[in-house]
Amino acid sequence: MKKLILPLCFVATVATAPMFAQAPSEFKYQAAVRTASGEVIANKQISIRIGIYQGQDTSQLGTNVYTETHMVTTSQYGLVNLNIGRGNVVSGDISSVNWASGRHFIQIEMDDTGGSQYRMLGVSELLSVPYSLHSNVAEDVLPGSTTIQNEIAARKSA
Repeated sequence: MKKLILPLCFVATVATAPMFAQAPSEFKYQAAVRTASGEVIANKQISIRIGIYQGQDTSQLGTNVYTETHMVTTSQYGLVNLNIGRGNVVSGDISSVNWASGRHFIQIEMDDTGGSQYRMLGVSELLSVPYSLHSNVAEDVLPGSTTIQNEIAARKSA
């Protein structure tokens, strides 16, 4: 029996390790919620719809690649904090968004009564955060990277 338990523990560990090593398919979003006249909407349940689009600019959003909704309660200051990727999915799959395929934009809509009569709040381009820009350093040190391949080619031709 003891001989069987150790291999089973090893298999269970190896089989579940990749699940813990993957980055989550979500990101943080915070907003200050106000009425159309600029008054803070405090301590109230509202609904928010978030759309991610692949496009050229804010006037040409292009293709909707993901949409989700959230039902949230604002803070005493009218703040809401969301994890985009954890909402109620309307369309698409956030883990399938091809972030390398071009520019992506986020469209935020809100219904301050908590219903589904959304009004447009705004559109913004999704940009890199400083930590993700640091990942470019990996291109310089990983075997097979373009930088290393160019260096090898330059040495061969010299």
